[in-house]
Amino acid sequence: MATDSSLSFYVVNVMLILGLLGHCHGKSSPHYLLSRKDFPADFVFGSASSAYQYEGAAHEGGRGPSVWDTFTKEHPEGAIFVMAEKISDHSTGDVAVDFYHRYKEDIQNLKELNMDAFRFSISWSRVLPTGRIGGGVNKVGVKFYNDLINDLMANGQSKQKGEIGITLISLWLVPKNMTVAGVKAQRRGLDFVLGCGVDFSVEKDGVYLGSPTALSWLYVYPKGINNLMLYIKNYYKSPAIYITENGIGEANNSSLSVQEALKDKTRLLYHYQHLYYLSKAIKAGVDVRGYFAWSFLDDFEWDAGYTVRFGLNYVDYKNKHKRYRKYSALWFQKFLHEG
Repeated sequence: MATDSSLSFYVVNVMLILGLLGHCHGKSSPHYLLSRKDFPADFVFGSASSAYQYEGAAHEGGRGPSVWDTFTKEHPEGAIFVMAEKISDHSTGDVAVDFYHRYKEDIQNLKELNMDAFRFSISWSRVLPTGRIGGGVNKVGVKFYNDLINDLMANGQSKQKGEIGITLISLWLVPKNMTVAGVKAQRRGLDFVLGCGVDFSVEKDGVYLGSPTALSWLYVYPKGINNLMLYIKNYYKSPAIYITENGIGEANNSSLSVQEALKDKTRLLYHYQHLYYLSKAIKAGVDVRGYFAWSFLDDFEWDAGYTVRFGLNYVDYKNKHKRYRKYSALWFQKFLHEG
């Protein structure tokens, strides 16, 4: 794992104290230094990934083509999601961030950042290349995931129990008639699947709720996580909740040097604010058991391709996918160590 020696914990702390915390919660709220001690002792902190967005090795180990393999090659200008007009840079996940070959390095980095767990998904085209069990299971693909799980367990990244997973990426999808971050869901139940009757909006009564990001559909409204957690607690009778994705994307600015790109103060503040409001929800009795930051690494971001970066760790696509820790990763490292 490559790091910038100038990005010390001291620098990260100074950033927080001299400008970030003073604007976290508005003039009417007290400044609040967050620590891991503000969460239950068994609370799980981790980071998240996704197979197609991470693995690469699209034509290795007996892997067959997935829907996204076909889509990115045949219809780079087309739409697979309602929001997607095209894959911005006409890229694919053929290599992605090369997690298939570098997962041991990444898991070691995860451990060094004091994370408890790692959320990943399985590429079924790697396990069932023909899409049918009758076509045979790919033993090489199964071995890859077995090896990944074994390495995670060997490094202590196996604490999540996974009772109820809720995927949240700042722009919350919420039950009917409740607006949290400018989004109104038209269906009841814990059905937060994209496109299932959801009316996407980033404003209410003509007023934008939250701050814009590099993605037109994604606005930042940290207080929304508190509102949503309290609603779920009351409406669904206090289920156990794991937040399996939460993160912010920033534009991939090719004019920045790698060292400049590591200074992701916006992402650092984003996670601080969301965790602050999440801790308030827990203190109010919500049974939240885990928080997984999206994403552990910069990655292939669906219709945005590689034009945005969500990672706690920077991936240098121009230099053999070398990894570097951003400010946000160093903040998590210290935040989790102090507990």
